Formats: sequence, C-alpha cells, structure tokens
Amino acid sequence: MKNKNIYIFNACCIVLTIILIIFSHFFLFEKFVWLSLLSDFATLFGVIYNSLLLTNEKYGMHFGIANNICLGIFCLLQRVWFTAAYSLIYCIPSLIYGIYLQRNVKSSEVVVIKRLTNTQIILSILYWFLMVIVLSLILLILKGNLWYLDALLNTSLLVSLFLLTRGYYHSYYYFMIGIVFAVILYSLLAFQEISNLTMLIMWVLYFAGALVGLNSWKNKYKRQNKC
Repeated sequence: MKNKNIYIFNACCIVLTIILIIFSHFFLFEKFVWLSLLSDFATLFGVIYNSLLLTNEKYGMHFGIANNICLGIFCLLQRVWFTAAYSLIYCIPSLIYGIYLQRNVKSSEVVVIKRLTNTQIILSILYWFLMVIVLSLILLILKGNLWYLDALLNTSLLVSLFLLTRGYYHSYYYFMIGIVFAVILYSLLAFQEISNLTMLIMWVLYFAGALVGLNSWKNKYKRQNKC
C-alpha cells in the first residue's frame, strides 16, 4: 500500500470514529454516563495514535499516552485489572521512552525485519500458553471482571510486543489474535453497560491497522532478503 493510500485510510478511520461516537450518543445511549466519555476519548486517541504510527508521524506516541491514560482508568473502573496495569504501568512509560528515543535516533538507521523459524514459532506458542495460565490464575484470585479474556488479550499483546521489539513480523499475528480477544471482551462489557460500546470501534480499526502493518513488514522482509 502506497503512502498516499495509507493517509486516505487513516483519514477515513478518524472520520468514521468521530461519526460512530456521535451516532452512539444520540441513538444508542439512553443516558449520559461518565464512563462513556472515557471510552470515547480512549477510542479517539487510540485511532489517531494507530493512524500516526502507520505513517511514522512525529506526534503519534503523544496520542498513545493519552489513549493509555483513558484506557487504563476505564479498565480500572471496570475491574479489568491486567489491561489497566498494562496501560498505566507499562505502556505509558514505554511511550515516554519512545518519544525520547525518537528525538535522538538517526533517521538513516534501517530496521532489519526478521522471520521466526519453525522452532521459534512453536516456542512462542508454548510461551503464550504458559503466560495465559499464569495470568488467568492471578486474575482469578483478584476476582477480575472477565478475567479469562483479560488474560488472553494481554498475553497476546505481550508476546506481540516481545517479537516486535526484536524485528519479527510475526508480532502482528499475535497482535491480531489479541485484538480478536479484545473485541470479544469489550462486546461483553457493552452488554454489561451499553456506553462501553464505542471502545469496540478502536479495536476493530486496530485490526485494520495491523493488517496494513503486517503487509508492510512482510514486503520489507522480502526486499531485504532478495539476495
């Protein structure tokens, strides 16, 4: 996908998000709930963050910080403990550090894209299963809301992040698996309270962004390994 198409895609995502948020407030929500405001801002900031990230724009991580503040507080209030901790304790400091690196890294540096071997794929799956079991037990003890989905979602995101920082394009597969669990999680939260519905928009658009990112990384990998 060419840069021009990515910009058009990003603009459509942001406009669609705003339209759906306005529509949901006027036609779906029977009353105003403060929690829905957190959901709306988390969604909007998240979609903008995802859009800017795809085009390597300068201020993408700033919107990522805003997204994770809103998402973390939202999940705390919903008792989705690990997602809250992941957003507030891990993502925000990581994004702040990312901004620091962004200002000091040389633009000429080339990211080497790598492919997992079959053995590494099996090990990553085993690691994923082990983390799901451990997180599920912890969240069950803490009596988290929808603890099993919270564990599945965040294990997928952690494995994705681990692979992403090491340049493996397979990270996007785990990210998309995590998004599927996120869609299920926030769908069930929407059944508990309809004002949670707008959060679904963010994750659906994240999935579209992940497809674009996966395609981009796979193409880079092929170009780098032509020789």
